[in-house]
Amino acid sequence: MSYAVPKESGPSCIFSVMSYMVLSSSYVAPEMYPYYSKEYLDWETRGQSIIDEINYYEYNVICLQEVELEVFLQFYSPTLKAKGYDGVFAPKSRAKTISDAKRRLVHVCAIFWKTRKFTLISQQLIEFNQSADHEKKNQSFFYNLTFTLLAYLGLVEQGALNALNACRALV
Repeated sequence: MSYAVPKESGPSCIFSVMSYMVLSSSYVAPEMYPYYSKEYLDWETRGQSIIDEINYYEYNVICLQEVELEVFLQFYSPTLKAKGYDGVFAPKSRAKTISDAKRRLVHVCAIFWKTRKFTLISQQLIEFNQSADHEKKNQSFFYNLTFTLLAYLGLVEQGALNALNACRALV
């Protein structure tokens, strides 16, 4: 992987982003993935592999999808915090309507950023099945979804707030 070298004159905003579909453990069944070793279907193995890649490439921003809330809170968040990242997550809205025992298994989207490089300015969760509910007369694909599709956006900023050389990125 190569990076562009910024010119010495003028502001620059060069950074790296990693995005991973972590694959929730609730979706992992050996019969669904017959060509994979059971070792690689284990979330701890997959999670550690992702951390190893983050360590190798030193990404500035990390976006993770389909992370179970418990795994976010007990594994990714503390592990990445120790490496200089801060992070936020957004669970599906159904997390508000279920028991605590089941809530820990709800999938979340997560965004992490290197704190020496960026500050989080704002965040927005978009649930596409809620958007589709407004189009009840339109029998589109999105209206017929039986599961929730999420988009989780974070606006990060490099540099001082309102500085002329500040750089913002939507991830």
